[in-house]
Amino acid sequence: MTLTIQLPDELEAELTARAARENLALPDYIVRVLSGADATSPQTMTGADILSHWQREHLLGVDEEVDDVPSHARALRARAERRTLE
Repeated sequence: MTLTIQLPDELEAELTARAARENLALPDYIVRVLSGADATSPQTMTGADILSHWQREHLLGVDEEVDDVPSHARALRARAERRTLE
């Protein structure tokens, strides 16, 4: 079925941005939203989907590489225990 709708420019821009964040063409994103598979619905994600999401959101490589993980964790905990709330 083909459906043509007129969207306000602001809404089109927002939907286009959301589609781009999901690496989808706008029509594919709209079908996904209308079918109830939008971000508010639980989705099954593969490991590749999760990795792709992390890469899009720049969540990989945000911290320095740590050679000694246990020592690093102890140092982080010690620092957290010394902090004060303002």
